[in-house]
Amino acid sequence: MRYADLSPGNYIFRARAIDARGKIMPTMQLKITIHPPIWKRWWFGVLGVLGLISAVITWLTMYNRQKLARQRRLLQNTLATQEDERRRIARDLHDDLGNTLAAIKGMLGLAKERVVLAAQMPEVARAYEMIDKANKDLRAITHDLMPIEFEKYPLPDVVSQLIDRINQSSRTAFAFILFGEVHRLKPERELVAYRIIAELVQNALKHGGPGMAIVQLGYHSKHLSILVETPLDHERINTILLEQMTQGIGQKNINYRAEYLRAILTTDSNAESHIVMLDIPYDETSLLSHKHTDH
Repeated sequence: MRYADLSPGNYIFRARAIDARGKIMPTMQLKITIHPPIWKRWWFGVLGVLGLISAVITWLTMYNRQKLARQRRLLQNTLATQEDERRRIARDLHDDLGNTLAAIKGMLGLAKERVVLAAQMPEVARAYEMIDKANKDLRAITHDLMPIEFEKYPLPDVVSQLIDRINQSSRTAFAFILFGEVHRLKPERELVAYRIIAELVQNALKHGGPGMAIVQLGYHSKHLSILVETPLDHERINTILLEQMTQGIGQKNINYRAEYLRAILTTDSNAESHIVMLDIPYDETSLLSHKHTDH
């Protein structure tokens, strides 16, 4: 006896027999359970949905990682291109304009010596002084443009030198504050961090008012904290000025570089000052070496 295409479920098979004398035997029964195939069970559907969700999450995670990796490569290539362009411009300024200014200065020096009555031609002495100032300005510009060798110099030393140079000629006084044990970042990351600080300092020189500006480097256990506080001019402060400080081209460059550093960038303003804070996570190799040194 054969039963085909039975649906999954519980069945009872009953049978009776007649013996040789024609007597009907008691009914016999057999309980039969037919289980559904695996793909029809409820838990298989749940596992299938979970597997599909997991596959989608895995794909999205890998896609986002690849996208972030491409963006980081693009940022790195862009910043490297910018540094190469800075180096080229600095070299051209030094070789071409620097030589031209040196030649003009030499010619004015000769004219200055040959003038019989210097008081009658004060323009020559004035032009000589202006050329001398132009030479100094050119050296400062080329120095700022050239990439700094952070393999040799730590970030705090370079920032301290920057502040010292600015304090020699700026009407805004800068104070440099350093605390914590210095953790070295990779040279290319320290260079990007320095570019951010230099941009913020330029913003302070351009938009700041009289008073003390502060540049602070704080080395914490897991990140480097950078703070630049710019005093505001009460006579000039307005919404347009703050927008220039927070939405200008310089600020866009800062945001661009902060993204490369995977840093957290925050700003705050009040009636007295404008504050920019940047938290840069350390390199993994820097953290590992520091832990090894502690042990």
